[in-house]
Amino acid sequence: MPKPAGPSGTIVLLTASPAYGQPVMFEWEVTGHYKGVYYPMILVQAWQPENPYAYAGLGGLVYGALDRPSPPDATSGVYTTTLGAGSSAWSQNGGGAARCRATLHLYPGMHSDPILEIAHVDFEAAG
Repeated sequence: MPKPAGPSGTIVLLTASPAYGQPVMFEWEVTGHYKGVYYPMILVQAWQPENPYAYAGLGGLVYGALDRPSPPDATSGVYTTTLGAGSSAWSQNGGGAARCRATLHLYPGMHSDPILEIAHVDFEAAG
């Protein structure tokens, strides 16, 4: 018998004009076979290399948010978050345009298996 295909998936930006401080929506899906107990997580990050509050060693990273879409056993759905929420370097600088990425991961729960990056989408956010 052929070996089942490993995990794969997609993440698509649904918001037409993403902007700092505004909700942004993504449609995501995980397909294929994966061994063990994995669950999807979405990491949203933003970079502003010129921002004085940015984490210089991380290429100007100003924002990062990792979240688990609901429900926990879902393999697809729509995920919404607010860009720059909280006390990020992005908010300390008062917003501004940023280069962003949303990454769909599979996390291994309590196991020591590796975190799997499934898909990502890059986009620009207005300030």
